[in-house]
Amino acid sequence: MPRIASILMLILLLGGIAFGQDAPVETIWPLDLPTRYLTSNFMEYRPGRFHAGLDLKTQTVNGFAARAVEDGWIVRVRATPSAYGRAVYLRGDSGRTYVYAHLSRFNDQLRGFVNTQRERTGTYRARLQFNANQVRVKQGQVLGLTGESGTGGPHLHFEVRDRHNHPVEPQVLGFSVGDTIAPVIHHLRVWPVQAETLIQGAEQGHMLKAAGGLSGRLPELRVTGPVAFSARIIDAADIRGHRLEPSLIEVHLNGELVYRCENQSYDFSENALQRLEWVVMPGVREHWLYRHPANNLTGRQGGLWHLGTQGQGLAPGRHLLRLTAADRAGNVTAVEMDLVVDGGPHGVRALENQAWELDAPYPRISSPDSMSHIELTPFFDVDSEAVRSLVPGIRRREYRVQAGDPVQADMVMYSQPGVLTDGQREAAADQGLRPLAQAIQNSQSN
Repeated sequence: MPRIASILMLILLLGGIAFGQDAPVETIWPLDLPTRYLTSNFMEYRPGRFHAGLDLKTQTVNGFAARAVEDGWIVRVRATPSAYGRAVYLRGDSGRTYVYAHLSRFNDQLRGFVNTQRERTGTYRARLQFNANQVRVKQGQVLGLTGESGTGGPHLHFEVRDRHNHPVEPQVLGFSVGDTIAPVIHHLRVWPVQAETLIQGAEQGHMLKAAGGLSGRLPELRVTGPVAFSARIIDAADIRGHRLEPSLIEVHLNGELVYRCENQSYDFSENALQRLEWVVMPGVREHWLYRHPANNLTGRQGGLWHLGTQGQGLAPGRHLLRLTAADRAGNVTAVEMDLVVDGGPHGVRALENQAWELDAPYPRISSPDSMSHIELTPFFDVDSEAVRSLVPGIRRREYRVQAGDPVQADMVMYSQPGVLTDGQREAAADQGLRPLAQAIQNSQSN
């Protein structure tokens, strides 16, 4: 354990070099506050995207000074009723860009620019771009006051972007917070990858959980055929327990690193890769513990280790599986267990284990009488004539990378008729979507 912590601290010390910075940059903290606490951290899950920075607490009130962290110039100012609200973009002389969002007001100079544009356009929204060094600022100068514009709840959203406008983990660039709380592995889930896969003698997924989180040595798991793992891991930086994302997740199999996910930096165009890292379905949102080949995010290593060499699963025998989660301060949680791979079927009764619970979180498409259903799985297709006959009107669509479809990995999608509420219609319209076919007349949509 001390060795892991030492490695993590070395990563922190070398962070400026690892992220391509030309030289160390002398910065100051962006807030006039004696305390440093987070409500959200870098690359947390957001619907369809990663969180691009840190959300800094402001004691549940507005009006703290947000200051320039280094000398530079204002490159952009925006004011919108949603999203980032009132936001300032500072280009530091180092080449980095710093984003201050959800402000309650701008400083007098920037406020004047915004008001001038509003008078000219007659609209609240303002988006201003400035030429290099047109609006110079000194380190420590007040750019605005913190608030909650564009969002709910007072805080400062703070980002650091590199020369290529890629968001970078602020905590390795001088903007770290105190933290003595290790991430919590709330549960570990195992999924069948083939229809013939058995887990603890059953054809369903299983889950291991414990009050307060998993730790130490876990009960062994016995499987036949390939299985995949996911985990719900939550970090916290203070006693308030705001749910943060662990900075590092690693999986070792028999002592060999087979998966690594470290949140370092990313390109905004890579937001969609989030769908390859997380399993998201009704009641479930957690990390896959493998790297999909299409996932080329910075800080990702490994592959489809759970499939073995030919997709048949791991070799029969006993394997040692170790899962480690860590935060930026070097706090570490690790668990390990024996994964026993059988060469043939085995009975449920012989393997009853109260620790590993039967678990089937798969979405269901039900027939009108609710007596029959299709249980979807993220790993194998359930399509057949018998299955289709269960649900009238069901549709199946295939999307393939090689066919030029707009997907990152091959996928199959099922849909069935459903009724849209007025609220759902409005939400769809806001996103440029519209109901299909007859839904416009009869409130039915696929």
